[in-house]
This record gives sequence, structure tokens and C-alpha cells, in this order.
Amino acid sequence: MVAPVQSTAQSTPRLVAAPVMPQPATKLAVQLEDITFYWPGQEQPTLRMGSFALAQGETLFLSGPSGGGKSTLISLIAGILQPATGSVHVNGTRMDTLSRAARDALRGDYIGLIFQQFNLLPDLTAYENVEMPLLYRKISPAERHERVLKTLKQVGLEERMQHKPSQLSGGQQQRVAIARVLASEPSIILADEPTGNLDSTSGKEIMGIIQDLWKAGNTIVLITHDIHVANQAGRKVYVRDGRLSDKEAAV
Repeated sequence: MVAPVQSTAQSTPRLVAAPVMPQPATKLAVQLEDITFYWPGQEQPTLRMGSFALAQGETLFLSGPSGGGKSTLISLIAGILQPATGSVHVNGTRMDTLSRAARDALRGDYIGLIFQQFNLLPDLTAYENVEMPLLYRKISPAERHERVLKTLKQVGLEERMQHKPSQLSGGQQQRVAIARVLASEPSIILADEPTGNLDSTSGKEIMGIIQDLWKAGNTIVLITHDIHVANQAGRKVYVRDGRLSDKEAAV
């Protein structure tokens, strides 16, 4: 885990484009260069940044006020949004020059997304919700079954796999959503406030699962306002007014 940039008490906090850039020999999971992004009708960019990189196996925590650009950054990494300027590379492939279909395919191969909303299909069981993305990837029935059982067990829902979302609590539904991501075996996990719609007990359970994932060496970008969780990581980045900083005071 790469450590955050340190500064002396007398120095003025500064905005930096790439807090704790990985060493050149490090294999990069994500690399962004000279990014600006505008929502339609905006005169000022929602996001503006220079160089930013995330090494494979690294966990990055994003925090900052609402509307600062955190979710926009995650969507750019995922190829859901396109930058106005600059480049986005994921596992060595440049995303921003690809067609929408090619970006969708790359996202399916490499990236798992976890949101506040569980986005489960209400008429499907937990098992079927986890299995659904695997059907589109033409994975064999035997392997699908193995992956679904493995990931539902990993999130503690092996005894509720035949339950539909309406029969599950909010925390259990979020576990299904996480299992659905894990079953696709992504190399990068992007989590946007995954506990935002949960009570404190369920939120702690979900963060425990995510902690296990990052301790196992998964590449994770997590938006969280949970200071206790963020302080356990080696790398934290603060986002405000579309800029990234290694110092909370700077934003």
C-alpha cells in the first residue's frame, strides 16, 4: 500500500494532481492524464486534474463534500462518462478513445461497480441476480454455479440464495450486489458510498466485507465519509471543486 504524501506543519497545504504516484516499475490499474469534465451547460468543469495513477492491488479512499467530483471521477474510470480533455487508461487500455460498446465490454471484463442503490432485479432470487451478469459473458453453467455459490457464501448469504430482494433487508440486498460484482472477478472495484442507504449496523457489516477485499489485495476505489474506515488505508485523496488533494485542509 502506498503511503500518503507527508508535509511539515509549517508548509501550506497544496493542491496536487497525483497524490502518491506509484513508482514507474509498478503496474498500473488506472491512469488519468490532464482530465477536464463538464456537464452539459456548465461553464466551469466539474473535474479538472493533471496526472493521477492507481497501482494494481492499491486501495484508494475518496472523500470530500457532496458535488465535489468524487462520483464523476469514478464514472470516468469506469468509462461511463467521457472526459472533455485528457486520457483514461484502465489496465493499460485507453478507454476514452473507444466506442461506447467497446467501453461497456472493457468495463464488463475489468471493473465491478457498487453503488448506494442495490440495483437488484426484483423478480429474481439472490442466486439469479448474482448469476445474471455471467449469462451475458457466456460462462459455462458449471462455472456460473460455482462462482455464485462461492460469492454468496463469501458475503454470508448462502442460506438466503433463493430469497427475492423484497424478502431481504437493505444490508442483505447490498451483500447480494457485492456478490454479483465479485462473481465477475473484476480486477478493479469501484464503490460509490456503498453504505449510504444502510443503517449503522448494516453499514458496518458491508464495510467489513470491503475491508476483507482490500486486505486480500484487490484494487479498490471507495467513496466514503467513514473516517474510521478511511484512516485504516494507506492512501486517501480529498476531492473538492473538481480538484484532488492529498491534504484535507487544502480542500
